[in-house]
Amino acid sequence: MAYKEIQFHKTMGLDKRGDFAYLRHNWLSDDSKGLYPANEFKQKGSITGDIKKVIGGIIFTQNGSDINIYRERHTSTPLLKDTITGKTFADASEEGNDYVHMITEEKDIYRVSSNTTWGGKYYQSIGVTSRRCSIASFDGLYYWYISDSKIYKQLKNGTIDTAFNDIQGDVGFVDFLDDYMILTQANGLTFDVIWWDKTNVAEVQKKITEKNAKLLGMGVVDNQLMIVKSVGNVTNRKEKAGEIVVATYDGGGFKEMNSIKAGDEQLLGKSMSVGNGVLVLSINGNSDSHNETLYRDWVLKVQPNGIIETLFYFENNDDIDTVGVHYDYLTITKDNEYYNNYDSSNNYDDYGDFRKSTYITEFLNHNENVHQLGSVGVSFEKLFEQLSTNVGERLYIDYRVSERDDWTLLHEVNVEKVRDYTADKFDKTLLGVEYADDTKGMTVQSYTITKMPDGSNLPRFNEIQFRLRSWQGFSILKMWYYYEYIIRNKYVKKRT
Repeated sequence: MAYKEIQFHKTMGLDKRGDFAYLRHNWLSDDSKGLYPANEFKQKGSITGDIKKVIGGIIFTQNGSDINIYRERHTSTPLLKDTITGKTFADASEEGNDYVHMITEEKDIYRVSSNTTWGGKYYQSIGVTSRRCSIASFDGLYYWYISDSKIYKQLKNGTIDTAFNDIQGDVGFVDFLDDYMILTQANGLTFDVIWWDKTNVAEVQKKITEKNAKLLGMGVVDNQLMIVKSVGNVTNRKEKAGEIVVATYDGGGFKEMNSIKAGDEQLLGKSMSVGNGVLVLSINGNSDSHNETLYRDWVLKVQPNGIIETLFYFENNDDIDTVGVHYDYLTITKDNEYYNNYDSSNNYDDYGDFRKSTYITEFLNHNENVHQLGSVGVSFEKLFEQLSTNVGERLYIDYRVSERDDWTLLHEVNVEKVRDYTADKFDKTLLGVEYADDTKGMTVQSYTITKMPDGSNLPRFNEIQFRLRSWQGFSILKMWYYYEYIIRNKYVKKRT
């Protein structure tokens, strides 16, 4: 029998939500550590006004003609701390070494804190700009503010200097790499990625133009410049309408690392945040009746190695206004609703908030050949909770042999089945003791499937795709399967 192993990367599951995760070419490094679910995104209450930004422990809302300043709280409704009256938020704010700097439509610059006060206020005016600014960034030393034509910089709360007078176009995203400020400008189905030397911003150092694409996000992740773009499909109009592509800068241009199918050729990027080794963004317009499960307005998390994860979506397809990457959690906002996936639990036997995480592989094996699936195995972290309490960890393994097929249940793995697993020769009395005690955990940490739920043989396939639905914190370490060749038309040395 032939054998194939599916390695899962531990970081794939750190903030996993939703119905799908994509493995980059399904071929990850041998030192992969496993795939772990995490806490669900939960609404932490509704607050007054439309949420504009969550940053540095602060939530800014626009409440009529005023800006409200809330203190972010992980497990309860945010707390109102102060109000800047008669001002309009301009989508320009950034955390740095002088608290959070925020700019208003009226061109005022404030530093803001949820804990520190200046004259009894949680904000302090520290300057003005000559034009409205829509972007603020921080490079480790300077705060940078960008309008439709000017670039300003400010050292902490000091004097504001005009670094450049005429950018000649609207800026989409800004980040920093080495001594360069990197910004993007878009025009229809073309966008530019531009390098500016921060010591001489009056001169463009480099420009790369990407054609026939819509830019969804750009950022420096683990010292690596990455872009996420929406592109059209010119190869098979019947099968897909477009793709979401992740590409990285290799010194000469942007090289594609990974892509997933999209429901439209021209998606829109709604919000983006970079931090802790990931780029998180929300998209809009990703819908297609051909596959309503796959094509949704997801929040996507992109890893430096190209892995794309789907984290969250609203069932009614409401727009997601902002996303944020924080120290050990993510935030999502819609209108006046605030969500995060902060996890305060440290008990192995308490997975009440780890309700569901689902992972999907790409289609595996060569479709020129016909295969008979012989067995499927999984290894996992210890299981604790009994299924009969309706809180026990469980894993549903589904498969399909075509994108146009519905998913078919291959097997359910739970604590009871691991206890009764006859292929393992472990002492059954001790297994019974472990099963009855939710704090011990089951010693057996692997399971092999050889039959369908009705007792019939496992399926034949040309190519096969697996979906793993993890409930209540079932943490997967590895998956593998054995198969035989029924008809073999293609011979390869590896990755068959």
